[in-house]
Amino acid sequence: MNFVLLLDGEKVLASTPNLPQPPEEILKRLKNSNDDLKRGLKNPDKALRFQVEAPEGTRIVKLFPLISEEGRPMTLLVAEIPFCSPDDTLHLLGRIMDNVNTICVAIDTKGTILHFNKGAERAFGYSREEVLGRNWFNLFYENPSPEFIEKFTQISKKEMPAKNLSAVRRKDGTTRYVSWDNTHISTPGGEDIIIGVGHDITEEISLRIKIEEEKKVQELLLDMLSHDIGNYIQAARGFLELVEVVGKLEDKALKYLKRSEKT
Repeated sequence: MNFVLLLDGEKVLASTPNLPQPPEEILKRLKNSNDDLKRGLKNPDKALRFQVEAPEGTRIVKLFPLISEEGRPMTLLVAEIPFCSPDDTLHLLGRIMDNVNTICVAIDTKGTILHFNKGAERAFGYSREEVLGRNWFNLFYENPSPEFIEKFTQISKKEMPAKNLSAVRRKDGTTRYVSWDNTHISTPGGEDIIIGVGHDITEEISLRIKIEEEKKVQELLLDMLSHDIGNYIQAARGFLELVEVVGKLEDKALKYLKRSEKT
């Protein structure tokens, strides 16, 4: 089963309750077991996954960057720990997801929306009440293929959490580009819940598209200009050759003709 810590830097803001040890002690033990995890906590700018060797066996630790409602960066740490309560973990995840500005969505393996936080409401234009119980893929994607859906519903069978970029359809019909980091936790009944932590990168994608379009226009203009200059040079060569033929070419013009033939 998983347990959860919400961190501000390396300070524990919230944790799964009723742990046999203080969350600070568990975090310290995890950090001491893996130097990469220690570095990841100091610079939580992307989702990361670590293997931590513990006396009870290898544990998987995942870090997800979040933004608080006040705009402060935070980190969600999800770890596989055998002694925590699944009910406590699910309850804490719901509380955390409701109080961050980052997009957080939870679905089951059929795509049914189980949780939809305030960040998702702002990003996609739907209220929580409008989407709970509905199918995520049918509501937010234009004609999703079975292969596309299977990619996400099979996350629980893979070792690495899925990362993907998708075009999500808002309630008003416009599109937002969202970068997702996905993981899963198990319910008390043994079912898998897929949790997606998303970051809206629409402006970044739009800027890249604009830059690429401007680059193509510049290349086209340069090609046209180069072609026109070539035509002008060829016309000048023809004129100078004609003058030379009739014997009226001055030495200076002849020098320019010879120079143009070399270009």
